[in-house]
Amino acid sequence: MYKGKKIIAIIPARGGSKGIPGKNIKILAGVPLICHTIESVKKSSFVDIIIVSTDDKKIASIAKEAGALVPFMRPKQYAKDSSPSSDAILHAIDWFEKKKQWFDIVILLEPTSPLRKEDDIDKAIQKFVDSYATVDALVSVGEIHMESPYISKVIDHGFVKPLIEEHSSYYQRQQLPKAYFPYGVIYISKIETYKIHKTFYQKRTIPYVIERWQNYEIDDIYDFACIEKILEEKDKIVKENVSQKKYPVRNLTGEQIFLKEFIDDHLFNKRYLDWLRDREVIQTIGRSEYFNEIPFSSVETYVRNLQQSENDYFFAIHMRKTDQFIGTAKIGSIDWNSKTADLGIMIGEKRYWGRGIATDVFTVLCTYVFSKLQFRKLTGGCLGSNIAMIKCFKKIGFKKEGTRKKQFFLGGKIEDHEIYGLLKEKYLFNKVK
Repeated sequence: MYKGKKIIAIIPARGGSKGIPGKNIKILAGVPLICHTIESVKKSSFVDIIIVSTDDKKIASIAKEAGALVPFMRPKQYAKDSSPSSDAILHAIDWFEKKKQWFDIVILLEPTSPLRKEDDIDKAIQKFVDSYATVDALVSVGEIHMESPYISKVIDHGFVKPLIEEHSSYYQRQQLPKAYFPYGVIYISKIETYKIHKTFYQKRTIPYVIERWQNYEIDDIYDFACIEKILEEKDKIVKENVSQKKYPVRNLTGEQIFLKEFIDDHLFNKRYLDWLRDREVIQTIGRSEYFNEIPFSSVETYVRNLQQSENDYFFAIHMRKTDQFIGTAKIGSIDWNSKTADLGIMIGEKRYWGRGIATDVFTVLCTYVFSKLQFRKLTGGCLGSNIAMIKCFKKIGFKKEGTRKKQFFLGGKIEDHEIYGLLKEKYLFNKVK
């Protein structure tokens, strides 16, 4: 919500693409195409709800995994090759209004225009809402450079002639009037006016001008190649300009849990120290040193080192429904050059054992590491007796890579350490499949 305006973002994604079969979930720069748009809108501070309108079960599944809602499957009559995007938008608005959910503003984000800056969506919303009294819609436009209509030609009776006679004598592009093309980075409209006009091109539509490198839409495999290269180059520039390697992480949300940065509120929570002194809990993470009465100062040093490290992320696990703090998770031992890392987890609240929490946490972390950080491999380990953790690894797609025989002495017995690994392409392939 921004200035009291409730906002819904709709990502349309049909399954029946003919130009590029499966286009919306085709892997682009390591992740399904639609995930780029979902990740962009998830960063918005103003969008109230993100939905994907699709008729395809695979697209729906991937969209949900990426954090969007798929509250319905789009009816077939609105998912034909000839169906305008307005059909999908009006159907979605009507679906929510029948359930007594009302919005002031609708945003359309096309997955085939994935080149968005992190603040594009919120900047466009601010521009639109700040002028709310005098405008009805907003569209993203990019300046046309090499294919200006003023220098375009037609073939008339076998002869090449100007498309537009005016300015036909100009021979330099710089002399021509600026022309713009509407790219699908973002479209915004008041819902009340969209219902009337069924288009974002209304009498009071204002522009949101994007940069030249964003002037691409995916229609064929060549567009895919161009956009993938742009994403690679932008990623290089970002990494060169970042003073430290560690990226900031916002809350990561799963089906049952959400992960947020481990802060002092967690460190000084008595339950956290109690977990580290609970032999049953410690048995699951293989930390024999914690079997002794460890002082709080040692725990604080451990946590501070993780928080300040450029090679570790340390999270608190919270339940979505209750916000209860139930454990910790870690992306650790990060090798930024090799693009590898280890995953770790401790579920301290034992009443949540056996509820699929570890699988939910690791799925969220795998998706983040492979999609956002673009890592190529993750590893994890557990005691040979930890059958639940082994099942969790296998369910997500980890493969056993080896066993460290008789590695730990815990609880009066010797334990093996089982090592599992997961490759990026294997994980993403399983998600698309």
